Amino acid sequence: MKKNLLYINFYKSMYGDISELYKQQRNTISYKAELTNFFNVSYVINSNITFNENYKGVHITSKNKNAVSFLIFICSYIRKNNVDIVIIHGTHYFLQAACIKLFCKTKVILQHHAEKTYLSKKAVFMRFCKRFVDLYFFTGKDVALPFIERKCISETKIAEMVAGTTDFQIHLEKNTNKIKELCFVGRLNKNKNLMTVLKAIVKLKTLRSDFRLSVYYSTNEEEKDLKIFCQQNDLNELVIFKGKIANSEVEKILNVGDIYISASFNESCGFALIEALACGCYPVVSRIPSFNFLLQGLEHKKQFSPDDAEELASTLNEAINLDLNETTRKEIRRHFEQTSSPQAIARQINQAVQAIL
Repeated sequence: MKKNLLYINFYKSMYGDISELYKQQRNTISYKAELTNFFNVSYVINSNITFNENYKGVHITSKNKNAVSFLIFICSYIRKNNVDIVIIHGTHYFLQAACIKLFCKTKVILQHHAEKTYLSKKAVFMRFCKRFVDLYFFTGKDVALPFIERKCISETKIAEMVAGTTDFQIHLEKNTNKIKELCFVGRLNKNKNLMTVLKAIVKLKTLRSDFRLSVYYSTNEEEKDLKIFCQQNDLNELVIFKGKIANSEVEKILNVGDIYISASFNESCGFALIEALACGCYPVVSRIPSFNFLLQGLEHKKQFSPDDAEELASTLNEAINLDLNETTRKEIRRHFEQTSSPQAIARQINQAVQAIL
């Protein structure tokens, strides 16, 4: 008989309607649907809309409540539905996790996303509450190191888990242009670190000009400074700022693109990298814990120190010289299917959960 597994999102989200909610949650609902092969899966969300329905085999409930009322509802829901395992999105909900463990006597898992809970004043309480948490999901153990060093979590309770996925497909659209297409997809902020990429392009253009970098972004905090830098360094023919595009267009871009670039200093999951892998786009990314975990075992990749423009220029020069053929793209896609696809994540979660039952 299948055990009952409940996902909880305590964060109060705002959506225009149900369809928008599903669209925003698509990267996590898809692997929850695959988990129905192993468990009876429910998902409770705190948002501005209220509904109760089955979606792709997952029973989804959305309530519009304040924090205390939502926690009371959750405890009642767990007891009423005989929930065996609870997975909470966000390590900063450790107090809620402790309450659930105390009052519902169920297995409790906290899943890390981007939060740096260890830096908050509440971290001292996280150290106390770790006794009530059965397991923590992190995108690689190295991502969890700051929590471990501050004794906020127990090292023995960590399970490595990809936090999200995509439904992007590989289309093998051949780039017939002799110019290699480089893609940057992400916010234009200090963490995404496009400036280091541009500095590398300045160095790279002294060696070659058979490439073009297209920049797609959803927020533009540093757009002005980045464009000024391009103008001052005569990069306007090599770097094209495309602006914001629909998610469906990102899939086409990554399929046409040859190389995906990310110079991020920190990523909790790396959704854009996962999307690139799904499309078979060759990754040239910074050497950070989450990316290291996502690319572990993949032969077709290159990495660099996120603040080293010279190393990136050399790395890009090597990548542009590669024959990024159909076989290579298929092998990159296969790595995604084995590690970051909805089916792969569901298998990872099932294996981790079975170990604590």
